[in-house]
Formats: sequence, C-alpha cells, structure tokens
Amino acid sequence: MSITLKIWDSQDHPPLAGDDEIVYTWSSYSEKENIRSLFRYIEKNDDLIRSKYLAWVYELGTYEIKNKKVVEYFANKDGFSYWWMTLFVEKSPWTQPSIIDAIRLFALNEIINKEKPKIIQLVSANQTLHQIIKGICKETAISYNWVKSPKTNTASFGLKNFYHILPLHIQSVFAAFRYLYKRWPLRKIGKMNWESGEQSVFLCSYFFSLDTRKLSEGHFYSRQWEELPSLINRMGLSQNWLQIFYAHAGVPNTSKAIEIMEILNKQNEINGVHSFVDSFLSIHIFFKVLVRYFKLQIVKMKLRQIKNAFIPVGTNFSLWPIMKNDWHRTLSSSLAIDNLFFLELFDKALSTIPKQHKGVYLFENLSWESAFIHTWRKHGHGKLIAVAHATVRYWDIRYFFDPRAINAKLDNSLPQPDFFALNGKAAIDSFINAGFPKEKIVSCEALRYLNFSETVIQNKEIKLTGKSLRIIILGDYMPSGTINMLKLISKAISLFSRDVSISIKPHPNYQISSKDFPDLKLTVVNDQLYSILSNYDIAVSSNMTSASVDAALAGLPVIILLDHAELNFSPLRGNSNVFFVSDAGEIVEVINKFDKGLKVSTGVNNLFFLDPELPRWKKILES
Repeated sequence: MSITLKIWDSQDHPPLAGDDEIVYTWSSYSEKENIRSLFRYIEKNDDLIRSKYLAWVYELGTYEIKNKKVVEYFANKDGFSYWWMTLFVEKSPWTQPSIIDAIRLFALNEIINKEKPKIIQLVSANQTLHQIIKGICKETAISYNWVKSPKTNTASFGLKNFYHILPLHIQSVFAAFRYLYKRWPLRKIGKMNWESGEQSVFLCSYFFSLDTRKLSEGHFYSRQWEELPSLINRMGLSQNWLQIFYAHAGVPNTSKAIEIMEILNKQNEINGVHSFVDSFLSIHIFFKVLVRYFKLQIVKMKLRQIKNAFIPVGTNFSLWPIMKNDWHRTLSSSLAIDNLFFLELFDKALSTIPKQHKGVYLFENLSWESAFIHTWRKHGHGKLIAVAHATVRYWDIRYFFDPRAINAKLDNSLPQPDFFALNGKAAIDSFINAGFPKEKIVSCEALRYLNFSETVIQNKEIKLTGKSLRIIILGDYMPSGTINMLKLISKAISLFSRDVSISIKPHPNYQISSKDFPDLKLTVVNDQLYSILSNYDIAVSSNMTSASVDAALAGLPVIILLDHAELNFSPLRGNSNVFFVSDAGEIVEVINKFDKGLKVSTGVNNLFFLDPELPRWKKILES
C-alpha cells in the first residue's frame, strides 16, 4: 500500500485520516481517532531523540573544516574556546527556540524511516519548514506536496523593530556602549576586603530573589540560597559573594543595587563580603571586548562552510534553515558582546580576588558559567562546586551533554566543575543516566524546598466537597504561558457546574493585575507559596514552571497544562499522579475525578533531600 504521511501545521483541526494516510500534528498534544501527535511520539521515544540531539551538538563542535575542529577555531591562547559560550552549547529553548523544531525534526526523521511513506504532504504556512521537508523528500526520493495555509500573525513596526533590522555588527557596537553606560555605576562598590584561606567560601550567583523585609533589617537573604548563608556562619566560615546584576522588579536599576550592596557590606561579619561582577568594569576591558569581538568575526568568516555541519549524521535533513540565525546571533549580535564582557570581567575579578579554597555557583549551564569555570581554574583557585538548586527537568537540555563532551580530556575541552551538587535522588539518577561520572556527583539538601520538609502529604484522599472550588494558578515565566492558562481555565469554568474561586500567584518575571482578566474575577497573591497553598483545593500550572513542585510538596493535586507549541518541560513529568491536560474539556474531566474521590500520592519523597539540619551541605562545606 502506498502510504501518505501528512504533517499538519495549521490552527485548523486536521480532517480524519484515510486508510492510506498517517497524520501527525506539528503543534498539538491531542490525539483523536487517526490523528497522531508528534509531541506524543517524542514523549514515547524521549531517550533516543534527546541523545540524538545532544550527539549532534557535540559533533557540531568537533566538525572539521580544513583539518581543524570548530572548537579549535574559537580557542584563545589560554586554552579557552568561545565555542563553550555559544547558544548551541547552552542549549536553552528560551534563548534558542529553534531547539524545539530541531527535536521535532529528529522525531520526524525516525517516523519517516519507520513508516517509509511514498508521499509526504505538509500543511503549513511555515516557509522554512517547507524548505526542510522538501529537502528530505528530495534526498529520499519521496513525492512531496505543500499545502500552504494562511498566515495568522502580523508584525507591527516600531523603534525596537528598527534596531533589529540594523546589521548585527552595528547592533553589537551599540550593545557594547549600552553595556558600558548601564553597568558603569556598579564600579562604585570598588575594591573589597575579600576573605581567603580554608575557612572561607566563595559563592557566585545572581542578585535576585532577595527578601526585602530582611534587607530592610540589613540582612542578606536570597531565596535561591535560603538557609545556606546562615549555615556557613554557624560553621564559623566566612563568605565572599560575587553577584551578577540583572534589573528586575526587586532591584530595578543600578542605583538600587548599589544602595542594597552598601547596606549588606556594612555588616559583612554577618552577610559576608559582596561585590558585583560589573564592579570590575573598566575602559580597558571595554576595548578588550571590542577587540575580541572583531577577532570573533574573522573566525566566523573562516567558517563559511559550517552549513554542512548542520546535517546530523545519519539523517536526510538540514538544521541550517532553522538555526542559521542562531549561528549569526551567537557570534555577531549583542549576545556575543555580553558573553565577551563576562569573559573579561571574570578574568579580572578572579585574578584580583585572593586565592579561594572552595567555590560554589548556581548551575544552569548558561554561557557565563563556562567563562567563570575557566577563569577560576586559570587563576589557581580551589575546588569548584556547581549547584543545581531547583529541579532538573528532562527536556531542559541545558543540564545535559553528549557523554563524549563530558569525558573529553583534550585541550579546549568543555569547562567543568569538580563536583555537581544535586538535591535529590531524581536529579542524581538523571545525571548518572546522562553519562556524568558518579564520583563527580555529591548530594545536598534542596534549599529552595526546605519549608515543605514537615508538610509533605502522601497518599492523601482528595474529595472536593466544599461549595466553592478553590483553584490556585501558578504563573508562568513566559507571559504567553500564563495567558494561555487563564484562557483555558475560563473555558473550563463555563463547562463546570460547581462555583469556583480563582487566585493566581504570578511569576516574578510577569506580574499581572486582576483587571487584566475581569471575567475570571482573579485574586492576585504574592505571598510565599509554602505559606498559602493550604488555602486551596487544586493547583493549575503550565508545563514550564517549577512552582508545580511546591504544590505537589504541599499535597495538592496538580493539573499541568501542556503547551501545544512546546515540549513537556514540567519538573513533574513522568509522575503518574500529576494530571497533564491539553484542553478545557480535559481540565473538567480531571476535576470530576476529584469529585468522586481520588487518592493522590505526590511521590515527592524521591524528588528531594529535605533534612532541615542540612547534613549534606555541612559535609560539602567541611570537605
């Protein structure tokens, strides 16, 4: 039988598949009758597809052009390669959305190899996807048909758009001057009396998630590190903090940042010594960044043949059409400028600070971390510990590498810490399964979740008998994620007979007002989650936010809304007692199950180490 593979990338619902058709939706989790979901296929074949993508990233860095590897082209005299700061190594779907399409293409390649269709039909308005699928068909002698659906998005034009249509080199020069102008005031912090010796601990983190009430009392408290600074003090150790400044609601500008920093340093015997990475900024560093940037452009010119490396080994598709902009952005845009500033600033800071016996930093595999690790080693500091302080999500591939990259011991290899501190059995298992050596993994308590250590509820019988159903919505990092949740909840309410009251805990990155969604009569709450979750019956979350874990730890049933354009990034993915839904009807179906009585076991005992005495952290700090 001649099989037609239809790829449906349209907002319209696909028609029923014929006997000789296989239909896969490009952007949906719904599977009805003969309509299959590409995302569901990815979920069923997760290890295979993730490993193929990670292997391609490794092979991109080791691809040879004129007998020289890409990673070597970017190497400096001191042994550091800029390659490790690129978007391709960072692998963040938030800064490089094309990763989602790339993973879909790896899955589609597997489907084509398995089903061996004679015809492929694409229903889509996406010119780039058409170009790629057409190329696959040409390479495999498969007949191809493109049904071009109408575009739905329209772009507006403004000053910001004008900036982005400028040549990347001009944007980058602007970005360098903007960086200098905005960060220059942070030099006011000046030289610090850094602690040194075996009784001091060096910590590198973000000046973010600060407790404003404790700050008003002159005490440093970060919700990223919670009780760790207090433990360090109790152990008689001193603290050196090198902070990365980003403007946000709590610290909106450099003036506020300096004000807070000066308050903290007045009580350094309690708070430790604090400074900013940007406090080491200088005109000399500014010009070094510009020189490095133009050298980077010369390297880029030498790598004009890189397009060939975007065809993964063993496939018939090219990732170049969806990733060529990423290649240019990571080498020639403001991203490159920011990376080079980090490299120079860390080099200056760690050459100035006296030798540190032990260092701890927040591990998310962002580009600055490679520069930090390299310059830490370069200037002879001691053991370095990377701390994954939250959850390690399966599809957050920032945390994972091809085993060949992890185990390489050659020049210009991936900069790595001495140890990875992981906060639970689930994270440890995921790292070991991904190829990280066991001897480089140490356990630590989950600082962020210690407030739940005595409130975990297992095997809780859920039956919603109250007159009004109390729902807490956990806001997403991305505005679109929060808006989509609220739209689906609005539809679900109209299908549900019970009265409901709805509250929302916004993400710090996207604050909303109840006036923005008048139909829902929202109550906005900004208290700490652990202190308010007991007031609700059900938590609803996007598949991105880690706040769903807080709800599970508090014993609430959790409904997670799958984003039709994203992989399942939920930290609770794989937990059979969490309810993943993709439309309003499924929300109502799950809530009806609760009405009938449903036993919910959150399974959080396997997720985190939650001993409030912090014995694992004590061991790390004593070693």
